[in-house]
Amino acid sequence: MSVLPQGYAVQDTSREEMIKKFLPLVSRMANRLAMGLPDHVDRNDLVSSGIMGLLDALEKYNPTKGPLKKYVPLRIKGAMLDELRKMSWLPRSLLSKTREVEKAHAILSANLERTPSEEELAAYLKISTKEIGTLLAQINSKSLVHLEEYLFAGDENAGKVEEYISDKSDWVNPEANLLKKEKLNMLAGAIETLSEREQLILHLYYQEELTLKEVGQVLDISESRVSQIHSRIMLKLRHQLKEE
Repeated sequence: MSVLPQGYAVQDTSREEMIKKFLPLVSRMANRLAMGLPDHVDRNDLVSSGIMGLLDALEKYNPTKGPLKKYVPLRIKGAMLDELRKMSWLPRSLLSKTREVEKAHAILSANLERTPSEEELAAYLKISTKEIGTLLAQINSKSLVHLEEYLFAGDENAGKVEEYISDKSDWVNPEANLLKKEKLNMLAGAIETLSEREQLILHLYYQEELTLKEVGQVLDISESRVSQIHSRIMLKLRHQLKEE
C-alpha cells in the first residue's frame, strides 16, 4: 500500500480500495456491539459512526502506529463507542437503580467475603430477583460501552477508549503510557481472582470476539445467562480494582 510523505495518510488511489475492504468489518462490529444494547439503540447510527472512524483512520494512519489491519478496527470501535456515549440510552431512574446495585454488591462482597448471589442482592435491596436480573442486564450494557470508565470509576485519570489507542506514539507521552500499563497490570491481577469459567467468558468475548450468543453456544447456556454472568464479572472486577 502506498502512502503520502506528509503524515503517511492512505493515498486517494488506494483509499477507495481500503474503504471497500473494511466496510464489511464496520457492519460486523456494529452488529456485535448492538447485540449487547437495548433495542432502541439504532444499529445504523453505529454503522455511520464506524464509517467515520474508518475514514479518520485512513486519513491519520502512520506506519509507526503498527499494522493498518490492527489500527483500523480500533479506530472504528472507538468511534462507535464515542457515539454511544453521546446517547442518553439509559433513563436516569434506571441509572440510579444500577448504581444502587453496584453499591449493594460492594457492601455485600465486603461483608460476606465472597460474591453475593442475585437472591442476596435482591433481598438487600428489597426488590424481586426478576428486577435484579433486569438491572444486571443494564449494567452489562453499560460496561460493554464504557468498559474503561466503568471498571476504573472514580479514577480521575480513567480515560475513554480513544485514549487507550491514542494517535500519539508512546514516546510523546510516556507518563500516559505508564498509566495505561499500570491499569492493565491492575486489571490482570483482578482477572486472576475470577473463576476459570468467568475468565473463559472474558476470553471468548474480548479476545476471540464472539458475540454473547456465540459465547452461550460454546458454554451451552442461554445468551441472557451469559449477559448476567458478564455483568457480575464486571461488578467483581470493579470491586477488586477499587480495593487496590
